[in-house]
Amino acid sequence: MKQISDALLATFFPASCQLCGQLVETKASGIVCQKCWNDYLPFQLSKSCQKCGYPFLSLEIGNLPPKDCAYCRNTLFSLARSCGAYEGAMRASVLELKTSPYLSEKLFELIKNTLTQSNILEKVDLIIPIPLHQERLAKRSFNQAELIAEKISDFASIPLDNSSLARIKPTLKHRIGMDKIDRSNSLKGAFQVMRPRLIANQVILLVDDVFTTGSTISAATSELIRAKAKEIRIFTLARIV
Repeated sequence: MKQISDALLATFFPASCQLCGQLVETKASGIVCQKCWNDYLPFQLSKSCQKCGYPFLSLEIGNLPPKDCAYCRNTLFSLARSCGAYEGAMRASVLELKTSPYLSEKLFELIKNTLTQSNILEKVDLIIPIPLHQERLAKRSFNQAELIAEKISDFASIPLDNSSLARIKPTLKHRIGMDKIDRSNSLKGAFQVMRPRLIANQVILLVDDVFTTGSTISAATSELIRAKAKEIRIFTLARIV
């Protein structure tokens, strides 16, 4: 019945693929057609850094991926995973998610596959989304990281905490071309743990939409560690590579 319903919606309310312009066959695919999704390749854990999940696509069969790499060697989080690269069908879907509070079934399928193929949820106590500052939240009316975190919370039956971590300082929207130092400087003092007693000794999964340079994740992780969190793990829909 679900497949029939989606097909009827596609027939009577047709939408064009944001990448190729062809018809999007079902609502489940979001704003991208199945052909463009077929061209999108999720990260393979066997060819990624074991700590941060950065893909090393040149690894040949038989070689082991590094336990950590230049991108994560000095980071405070213990583990990070992303569904795939921020490009093609994923990039179009993430950009849509920033303006429309709807997580397509295709994105949720990718999330579930990434979570179940790794051990990132093992012994996690809390799921926390990267918060938006109140000014940006008022303009957007929703937080896309919270939408992702809610789906993971429901799927894994792990409590969602969207109040303990707050963004207390508005930050300039990061521009293309800003390096990691510029981004880090813009995020100094941006986050604060409002309820430290709920964070202490907890294993936390920190959730965002895109892993860019890691500056936002690092700033939030630092505050959670300062509040005596036991361990921080990271999950994002996409990662810029």
